[in-house]
Amino acid sequence: MAGGLRRGRRLVAAGRIPAGWGAGGSSPLKELEGITFLLANSPPGGNGVDDQERWYAAACAALEVGPRRLRALKERFGSWRAVWTAGPGAWAETGAAPAAVESWRARYRPDAPQRIREACRRHGVTVLVPGDAAFPVGLEDLKSPPVVLYARGNPALLQGRLVTVVGTRRATPYGRRTAGRIAAAVARAGGVVVSGLAMGIDSCAHQGALEAGGATVAVLAGGVERSIPRCNRALYEEIVDRGLVVSEYPPGTVPERGRFHARNRLMAALAAVTVVVEAPLGSGALITAERALELDRRVMAVPGTIEAETFQGCLSLLREGAACVIDPVDVAVEAGLQAAPGGAGTGGGEARSLTGLESVVYAVLDVDRPVSVETIVRRSGLPPARAVIALTALELRGLCVRQGGSAWRVQAGITAPTSRRV
Repeated sequence: MAGGLRRGRRLVAAGRIPAGWGAGGSSPLKELEGITFLLANSPPGGNGVDDQERWYAAACAALEVGPRRLRALKERFGSWRAVWTAGPGAWAETGAAPAAVESWRARYRPDAPQRIREACRRHGVTVLVPGDAAFPVGLEDLKSPPVVLYARGNPALLQGRLVTVVGTRRATPYGRRTAGRIAAAVARAGGVVVSGLAMGIDSCAHQGALEAGGATVAVLAGGVERSIPRCNRALYEEIVDRGLVVSEYPPGTVPERGRFHARNRLMAALAAVTVVVEAPLGSGALITAERALELDRRVMAVPGTIEAETFQGCLSLLREGAACVIDPVDVAVEAGLQAAPGGAGTGGGEARSLTGLESVVYAVLDVDRPVSVETIVRRSGLPPARAVIALTALELRGLCVRQGGSAWRVQAGITAPTSRRV
């Protein structure tokens, strides 16, 4: 919640939201409606951003010189127009490798700013730069924040309360259902779901938000004018119509491995909370989680069976102290959202903070039947002594009950609390 307050103060300081915005208990949806009104009534060029400058910035960024180097170049030359006019030959003086300079020279076209502008006009794409009302301030926390963003849809969603939901393309039915339920809980609470439009968990997260009547943002590793993968075309069109598709790459850019890694940092920076629903070790979803932790963002993970390869990444995050998702509503609460009545939660119970160890054990208990200590050890992968310590702590907190001396089950009618990092 503190992160959300800091974000709000930065928006006020930047002049993007009036002071006192959201006071008096206004909902996130009402706040977003007001932000949309402000953006709709802002000058076309944003908050004093020169319209020509944005196209020169876009052309510079399109050569993939690197955000940090580009900012150094702008500081040296004074404007994006001056940077572009100087060209790659002058950029070499910043100490760039000869191979990189040759690559920039090969792709440099003097009329690129006009070409990009025409492509954006043709595809209905908005170009956002720092200083625009819709440009998300959370990206400023990155070591290499993007110079431009390309957006199709409603850019005002970038000023909402965002939650990133990611996971594997090879999702199990359980993972797919859980992604949809988490996204629906966030949407019903007034939040905006962020994901990457990939097959599997990403698609289910987008669909869950839309089916709940909410909004979602798809962050792409290529141009925003088309769906990648193609089989998600219908979902892509629905997101453009009811949400937002965004990228730091101009129309026509084809996704490549390095661009997916760069995209992951944007998904981590946009949201206060990143949730990994299902992911094997080495998954790109874990890269997103790593970037989120580097930015001091909250990371949550969904527990799964230790026998499933696709949950090993989640279990690793939980072992390292990520917050455990026991109920989809946990995510909305962690993001500072007020869970909607009739949501996915089970209700009841006082909120108590769980350690990562307690979260792992709680996740393998059943509600309808007792589970033996031996089974708990097998499911959790924990040593018996540590499992018993966690069970005792959970019993003292009223979250589980002992039956038959060496078996345990979840206490009925109690909602599991959000866990804490340890």
